[in-house]
Amino acid sequence: ARALLAKRNAVLTATIDAAAAQAAAQAAAQAKAHAVITVLVARGLAPAPGQRAAILAVRDPEAQERLLIASATCTDVERLLADAARAP
Repeated sequence: ARALLAKRNAVLTATIDAAAAQAAAQAAAQAKAHAVITVLVARGLAPAPGQRAAILAVRDPEAQERLLIASATCTDVERLLADAARAP
């Protein structure tokens, strides 16, 4: 493997780059989900364990962005999740 890396093998470097991009996307998704939870907790709306799991399970970046924005003004977590489930 070292020899292929030293030669900058196209297949190997593409695979490594794809894995790095996927890891970065997963880290960003996890950070956004934690941001939603942090906003809710700061507002006194700490999610229950099941609600927390539901927030962490959202992987679509657009859905996560909607959750984060809505978390700033929602009145309860159950409603936040219900509204998110109905969103496009």
